[in-house]
Amino acid sequence: KRGGVNIFVAEDRDAAAYMLNDFYALLGEQHIYFFPTSYKKSILYGKEDPQGVVQRTDALNAIRQHDKGYMVVCTYPEALAEAVADRERMEQQSLRIAVGDKVAQTDLVEWLQQSGFVRVDFVYEPGQYSVRGGLVDVFSYVESRPYRIDLFGDEVDSLRRFDISSQLSAERPSAVEIIPNMM
Repeated sequence: KRGGVNIFVAEDRDAAAYMLNDFYALLGEQHIYFFPTSYKKSILYGKEDPQGVVQRTDALNAIRQHDKGYMVVCTYPEALAEAVADRERMEQQSLRIAVGDKVAQTDLVEWLQQSGFVRVDFVYEPGQYSVRGGLVDVFSYVESRPYRIDLFGDEVDSLRRFDISSQLSAERPSAVEIIPNMM
């Protein structure tokens, strides 16, 4: 009833995941986020967990954009011990593109490279991009589907989210925000 960002800290990852599922059952999935560590097993192993990075970035982005209603974030102490990007840094390092914007493909590709995105033939996981003619596919760290940016010269002609397997468009947003890995 009061709204706001509500953070629930469980004793470990498993307990936080169970709590997340309880909140899903009670409130639905729309305003519920999981904030795990960005590493597999433990920060001591030092191996990044791509899914953990996406979930962390998604939760941080949701908190950054939260302005009304409620939000629930489930986490655990190990995840809270990792440093996170602040709101200002997230806004500075993110790129917002809308249909009709003027964006040179070379500038977009340069920004993606400087932001740590890896060029591949076909995107299949967060942090990747590909270029084919006037199409630039980008898999942002806060999305479950990649974006397809269709450029006509230096103008953004259309934006689409698409399915990785079929390459078919799922929806056509009027604007997208590309967020790099800030962990």
